[in-house]
Amino acid sequence: MSKGKFLMTAATVFMFIVAVGMPAFGQNENSNSNMNSNSNMNSNMNSNTNMNGNMNGNMNRKMDKKDKSNKNGSMNGNMNSNMSGDMSGGNMNGQMNSNMSGGKMAGGGMMVSAADKKFMMTAAMGGMAEVEMARVAVQKASSDSVKQYAQQMIDDHTKANDELMQIATSKGVTLPTTPDAKHQAMMTKMQAMSGMDFDMAYIKNAGVMDHTKMEKLFQSEASKGMDADTKAFAAKTLPTVQGHLKMAQDMSSSMMGTMKGMKGKGSMSNSNSNSKP
Repeated sequence: MSKGKFLMTAATVFMFIVAVGMPAFGQNENSNSNMNSNSNMNSNMNSNTNMNGNMNGNMNRKMDKKDKSNKNGSMNGNMNSNMSGDMSGGNMNGQMNSNMSGGKMAGGGMMVSAADKKFMMTAAMGGMAEVEMARVAVQKASSDSVKQYAQQMIDDHTKANDELMQIATSKGVTLPTTPDAKHQAMMTKMQAMSGMDFDMAYIKNAGVMDHTKMEKLFQSEASKGMDADTKAFAAKTLPTVQGHLKMAQDMSSSMMGTMKGMKGKGSMSNSNSNSKP
């Protein structure tokens, strides 16, 4: 082959290679460019996904807060509505009145009617006076029967006073701790007496008069009392009060008979002395 033909052939091959190779290089470049574009697109898509996720999360959280707010609003609305309905319908007042009538008071304590409280105060005052006057009688009485009666008053009334105090405390009622002025004056007067005069004064005042009043007081509470505990106490203690009254009445009658006998003997003695020459 001549040198000229060889060069022509070589040139032709080179041109063929260039012609064939150029598109391949272009395709690779385009391919890389497309891959980069796709990568950017994927990156953008991921970014969009993240943005969408964040937006959806934020929106959901806001919606949740809004829902909670709505729920709280609905709950508050329902509560206010129910409270308003109960108050306007008189349910609250009715319940309060019912509780007060039943003896319930705020804080778990108890409250009693004015009549029940008056009974407690009067019974406590009378009971203390009975004990104090009986203590004086145990020391000053001349009759053994009067001293025995006085000791029984101390025992029975101390027990009843303690029980009444427990009931009153549970109801929030504060009872007096000393006898009233009337009984104090009576004790002062009796302390100045002695012998039969003291015995008769004690049985007449502390025995008959005071127990007559106490009997009526306990009978009224036992039949008309509103507080169950106080009413039960009155009903249980009433027979004891009646027993004390009966004993005092019997002793008073006996003393009166003795006094009449003594006066009769005195009159007969005076008559006999006057009939002597």
